[in-house]
Amino acid sequence: RAVLRITDKEGPSNMAILENVHGLARYAQIAQSNGLVPIVEPEVTLGPGSYGIEETAYWSEYVYSHVMRLLNEYGVLKEGMLLKPNMCLPGLDAPSASPAEVAKYTARTMMRSIPAAVPGIHFLSGGMSEEESTLNLQALQDACPDAPWSLTFSYGRALQSSTLKTWAGADIGSDGWNAAQDILVKLAKANSEAQLGQYKGPHPVGIELDRRALARRSSLVALRSSLVARRSSLFALRSSLFALRSSLFALRSSHA
Repeated sequence: RAVLRITDKEGPSNMAILENVHGLARYAQIAQSNGLVPIVEPEVTLGPGSYGIEETAYWSEYVYSHVMRLLNEYGVLKEGMLLKPNMCLPGLDAPSASPAEVAKYTARTMMRSIPAAVPGIHFLSGGMSEEESTLNLQALQDACPDAPWSLTFSYGRALQSSTLKTWAGADIGSDGWNAAQDILVKLAKANSEAQLGQYKGPHPVGIELDRRALARRSSLVALRSSLVARRSSLFALRSSLFALRSSLFALRSSHA
């Protein structure tokens, strides 16, 4: 994996690009010479800034072109490797791009820099929420239905974030464990459908979060009702004590 960062002020230097793509190409060469399929991962990662998606597309194309040139020089067989790049997104301080925009610039970047001999492009989920990762992958299938490569996913956080939060270290077989397994399967299914261009929604994380919020709200309402009932009981008890006290005073007065 080679991470190259862009900001409002500048993109990665030529030295940084050449050093990183050399490492990727050499790794791919060593992997293939030992009978392995290398997963080449050049990541043009997002930094703080309000730069647009066009800027990310420019630097991504520039970096990927260098990656392919070095892979050629090192004799790496394109048909025997996989690519794991970023999608094209705007800067962290810029407004989010629509799935259609992300797909447009990402597909254009791949068409300009990645040869058709590469069998698969497996996108990472950096800079995207879980739902954005799925929607953008679906949009890529819509924008590029006849792509020469398989446009698929190799997500980490977009599959694991809600899963890990739901699990929270629960024991095997517990409710937390089972809920985490369930959401992982649903996320995998959603992205599997998206890579085939068949995702229709709604997104499983959104559904689960809504259900949890509803469950928490119901619990709070029940707790509030319980507190109101206790308060009413206390008022009734207080009234009874006042009544008893009045009776005692009346009894004492009659004896006096």
